[in-house]
Amino acid sequence: MNIQLKEILLEKAIHGELIPNDKNLKPIDVESILEDLPFQIPENWRWAKLSSFCNKIVDGSHNPPLGKKEVTDYKMLSATNLLDKDLDTQSKVRYLSKEDYEICNKRIQLKQGDILLSIVGTIGKTLIYDLDSKISFQRSVAIIECKEKIWNRYIMYCLKTKYYKDYMNEKAKGTAQKGFYLKELKSLKFPLPPTEEQKRIVEKLEECFELIDKL
Repeated sequence: MNIQLKEILLEKAIHGELIPNDKNLKPIDVESILEDLPFQIPENWRWAKLSSFCNKIVDGSHNPPLGKKEVTDYKMLSATNLLDKDLDTQSKVRYLSKEDYEICNKRIQLKQGDILLSIVGTIGKTLIYDLDSKISFQRSVAIIECKEKIWNRYIMYCLKTKYYKDYMNEKAKGTAQKGFYLKELKSLKFPLPPTEEQKRIVEKLEECFELIDKL
């Protein structure tokens, strides 16, 4: 029941139905999409592709190093390490040398505030990276950095909706293990409220989720 309640709230959030829309707020300045729109949104919201409001959309290493037998300060994780609310840094960890870590991290430039999204295997698990650790990822994880006027938690909650999870899984390709790859990810369309409204939506969602978790 709790999961269903959260799904309903998330769907209302991306449709502009969770909180009263402030019509006086100016639309966000972004390259907007005008055709083939997935659903109706408030007049001062904008549809835009993920690539148009992000500084970084990359995936992890395509040729991950074998790793070290001994424990080191440098870890490589995969989509299996993405949990519902946090990152599992203890299970199924591949330990790297400093040199291998630096090579892998040069590609993704992981930093606090980046959105992590599983795009191979179990597609659609997502959270905000908030650790201060020497971590890199395999190809099964995408790393997304939003531009300044886009709230990363708003985009994360968009990705958690049934709409986006279903879409990514329907468009995933592959036989042994399906993947939703970067080309498709960059073209994903998002409903963007004004910045102030993104913040209020996130605050309302998290307030509601906290109450639901206490039920």
